[in-house]
Amino acid sequence: MHAILVNSMAMDGAGLIISQLIHYYYDKKKPVTLICLEKNFSFDSIPSDIPVFYLSEATGKVSSLRKFISLPLLAQKLKERIVSENIATVQSYLQRANYVNILAKLIGAGHDAQIVNTDIISGYYHKGLFGRINLVLIQLLYDKADMIILKSKAMQTDMRQLFEFRVPQKILPNPFDFDTIDQQSNLFLDAMFFGFNENKIYITALGYFERLQNFDILIKAFEKTSHSVPQAELILIGRGPELKPLIRLSKKYNIYERVAFVQGEVNSIGFLKRSHIFVLPSSFEGFPNALIEAMICHIPVISTDCPGGPREILAPNTNVDQQLEQGVEYAAYGVLVPVRHVDALSEAMTRLCLDATVRSRYAQNSRARAMTFHKDQILENYKQIFYHTRKKEEDLYDTFRNESYSNMAKKTETSHHV
Repeated sequence: MHAILVNSMAMDGAGLIISQLIHYYYDKKKPVTLICLEKNFSFDSIPSDIPVFYLSEATGKVSSLRKFISLPLLAQKLKERIVSENIATVQSYLQRANYVNILAKLIGAGHDAQIVNTDIISGYYHKGLFGRINLVLIQLLYDKADMIILKSKAMQTDMRQLFEFRVPQKILPNPFDFDTIDQQSNLFLDAMFFGFNENKIYITALGYFERLQNFDILIKAFEKTSHSVPQAELILIGRGPELKPLIRLSKKYNIYERVAFVQGEVNSIGFLKRSHIFVLPSSFEGFPNALIEAMICHIPVISTDCPGGPREILAPNTNVDQQLEQGVEYAAYGVLVPVRHVDALSEAMTRLCLDATVRSRYAQNSRARAMTFHKDQILENYKQIFYHTRKKEEDLYDTFRNESYSNMAKKTETSHHV
């Protein structure tokens, strides 16, 4: 028996990916069990006859301290479940599930512990006390796993700069369901909720409104762009603690009437499809799902050249370990700008707004590049790793250790440059 372990199955990014994996294994007639740390679950997300176990009665609404304190107890419960269900391999997603997975192994569960790292580890230096606690846990536990799966080569490089883990590692990006995204992009958007004007140019960004996402820099850059592009409007989709400060900032710069703050449960893919430019302004990215979703929708994209994978996606034939420090890089599949650089971001947005030819080229290239992340091959690669045996582990690592999705990109690389 093989099991997937996750914090919960709330339909966020991790939940959607796990849902794809479970459906894929189910269709391939591969037995799989789902184990959740918490009872925050969407029952529509997986087939009804997949076994589901919960390690606690929690629903996610507890403090970070309580989540940390509960790790040993959850590991003991996972061990008991592994023994009772005769589970050979547990593949875990998100940090807390990873810690529980490895701890269960250390206390004698006897399984193969595969962990999927979804964060830029150095980013924890910027997340206060619990960020530091995560760094300590990663340093102590990750080397005890049987395999570490990372979402990008940049994520692997970041990890290796901090820790020298002697564990087989595999780079696998997130899988994307093109059919579902295409269907969502074509769904009707209520004009009473937001009315798109064919005479406007819409620049869209989405994410969690927090400091490291740098929506403040985007607003400042848009203010500069707005003088040269009077038809431009900015759409910010999301929620978070920085919402009110961002609204105040847009009023301070006298662009509040040209910035739409979209909150609640909305069809973000529908907004992307109807936009002209997508911007990712982050300081760090685990894996930029929204960037790929925009590219699937044929949208030209601008991203900060931040740790986490944007360069691998937009400029795969460049040195993915480098970061842009000044200026604007018009790469093969999108535009890269330095992190928290107002002038460079404004320059990139202004050019894409005013130059329809450049926008068209990037729109044409975006979808072709995004095909590298189509779910079919990525899910198959996950299956090969998940359903292995201990005896084959070393051979499996030899097969995959030099592969990254930047290599796969060469299959779709074109000669189109701006």
